[in-house]
Amino acid sequence: MPSDRLLWAEKNYLFAGSHSAAKRGAMIYSFFAICKKHGVNPYEWLKHTLQNIMSNN
Repeated sequence: MPSDRLLWAEKNYLFAGSHSAAKRGAMIYSFFAICKKHGVNPYEWLKHTLQNIMSNN
């Protein structure tokens, strides 16, 4: 159930230490959730993206 996962994440953000840390945690959680939804390996996507950024500069 997605609402259960959201509630779990929301409870964890209470212990993030600051509002900005909670926002960063939410962004990372969202990144992994979107990767999972679309069947994308997050490690491979990030590796490919960073290599392309480096090769374009």
